[in-house]
Amino acid sequence: TKLITELRQKIEKKAFEQAVLYSRIGNHKAALVAFNNFQRGFPDSDYNEEIAFRKVESAYQLAQQSIEVKQKERFQEAAAFYETFLDKYPQSKFLRRAESYYEKS
Repeated sequence: TKLITELRQKIEKKAFEQAVLYSRIGNHKAALVAFNNFQRGFPDSDYNEEIAFRKVESAYQLAQQSIEVKQKERFQEAAAFYETFLDKYPQSKFLRRAESYYEKS
């Protein structure tokens, strides 16, 4: 059981780092998919607070880089991710940064 727990933690960390990497290299569409997959695969993870914040950040960045026709919808999606983030993590250390993305959206 201990070995299974350790291996699961390694897989969880690797999945987190892969999702964050997409965001860092600027592939925000892939990052959003990876963040959603992470949340589905690891619903009780300690990384979920940061993942929720990074979803807001990536959605905002994607909207900003989008063509004008798609921007409104994508900014609304970023705002929706923020509201979900706020509901789940009202005392988050990422709250101020998330609020700034929300206000800009």
